[in-house]
Order: sequence, then structure tokens, then C-alpha cells
Amino acid sequence: MTSSDELRDDSNAPRVFNVIPAAGKSRRMGTPKQLLEFGDSTILETIIETILFAGTDGLIVVTNRDIEDALELSEDPRFLTAILTDPRAEMLDSILLGLDRSTKQFTPGDSDAFMVCPGDMPAMSAELIQSCAGEYQRHVGDIVVASRDGKDGHPIVVPFGMLDEVKTLHEVGLQGILEKQAARVHRVQVESAATQIDVDTPEDFDALNDQLE
Repeated sequence: MTSSDELRDDSNAPRVFNVIPAAGKSRRMGTPKQLLEFGDSTILETIIETILFAGTDGLIVVTNRDIEDALELSEDPRFLTAILTDPRAEMLDSILLGLDRSTKQFTPGDSDAFMVCPGDMPAMSAELIQSCAGEYQRHVGDIVVASRDGKDGHPIVVPFGMLDEVKTLHEVGLQGILEKQAARVHRVQVESAATQIDVDTPEDFDALNDQLE
């Protein structure tokens, strides 16, 4: 696996920032899923460390205050948090808050991109994150999404030049942009089912652990 220090050899390459929406209330899980033990860490801490290792120009984790207080979050200078306070907020609201923080902190250009990696997919690999970032750098200005068996999932990479369009997707969520911009979508094929499992219920968590055994 390529380390983060080896990823960027072209200073003119578009930057790719990561956003982790992780502010959900975990109602179906019955307990904050972000804090569930996973390996030697927690679900959320695992995906954070994976992204930082894979390489990122900046990482925004959108969460709530209780989860932030309970975690030992990274001190990496690329890492920032944003706190979502609206209990009625949807996943797109978390993403937009992360993008607002990214825009203010990093001032991305239209050809720079953001990669969304949900905070409940701890088996997502560094290799997959790198593959999606690399695919974007081969198709600057287009959209990249991980796909398995004909089903699109995450990560999804979108240029900041489409930010205004992303803001119109409240009825359909971020994945709606794949249909609206179908001619500009490039897919990275995923082999392992585990990397595409999001943990919403105890059954999901059991299925993920079964996949990894």
C-alpha cells in the first residue's frame, strides 16, 4: 500500500479533501454507532486513521458534541471537526456543513474535489480511497464513485465546481448527482463486500464482522 507521503508527486494536481458525515443519532442501532469498538479502535476513529494514511489534503469530520467529546480524535494538522447541532438534520446537511468548513479553511478551486466517506463504513480500505482519488485526478472536473455488482456506494468524489448543484439535492441526497450528471460519472470497481457495508443496525455490524473473519 502506498503511504500518504508518496501519494502526491505533482504539485499542480487538483487537491482532494475528505468529508466524513458522522453526526447521525444511530436510532436503529440503539447506541452511538460511531463509538462501537472495531478492531483496536472505534468505527469512527478507524475510518479517520484510514483516510489520513491514504492521503488527503484535508479532512473534515462532521459530528455532534457528545461523540466528539467521547473520542480521541487525531491531532494531524490536516484534520478538523465541524459540529452539527440540528437534531433533524439529514446526511446532506452534514456534508454541506463539512464543505462550508472546507471552503473557509482550504479555499478550494473549482477543479479541486471533495470525497465523501461515511463515518459508519470502517472497512473502507486505504487502497480504495487512493483509487478513487487517483481516478479523479485522471478525470478532473468529473465525478468518481465506488461501485460493486452494479450498485454505486462510497466513496464518492465530486468537484467543488458542482457545489451549487450539490446544494439542490435535499430531496435525493448526494447520490442524486450521479443521475443528474450521468455522462460525467466514472466508477471504481470494488471487490470486497465489506468495504461497502454501512453500519446502521446490530445486524449490519454482525454482517460486517462476518465478512472480515
